[in-house]
Formats: sequence, structure tokens, C-alpha cells
Amino acid sequence: MPHNEPIARDLIEAYCGYHEDLLRWKHKAEFANEPATQDFDQWADSEARRMIRADDARTRLGVWLEWNGILGYTARAFAIAQGEL
Repeated sequence: MPHNEPIARDLIEAYCGYHEDLLRWKHKAEFANEPATQDFDQWADSEARRMIRADDARTRLGVWLEWNGILGYTARAFAIAQGEL
């Protein structure tokens, strides 16, 4: 995904929620030795955007589906979206 392409807000929220434990751990580690810590929500939003851009389309779809309670259908939904079924 190109850096300047907009990212849907619900996908960012899905990534923040799905990866919350990892994001909290990374935030704590990144700012462990700094007196003023960057706001977690703002930092997590930026980090989620970075993760979304780094992931492939199938992974992004899987995170979004699972976060929205749709489990076990990533492969089928991706195949349909790609015109394979």
C-alpha cells in the first residue's frame, strides 16, 4: 500500500484493537527512558498505519474480519475478492 494512500478508519481501529497488547508493549519499550511519553492513542494510530502499509492485502483483510467477529473466512473472502471463486 503506497504511503500517501488513505487508510479507512475502521481498518486502523481494527489494527489497534487486534494488536493492542503488542502496541502497548512496543510503546512502553520505545519510551522507557524518556521523561515525557508520547500519547499512546496517537502513537498507536501511527504505528497501526505503518503496520497496515507493511502487511499484504490478505493479512489486512484477516485482521479486519477477525476484529469484526468474522472468524475462519479470510481465505474464502480473499479468493472471492480476487475473482478466484
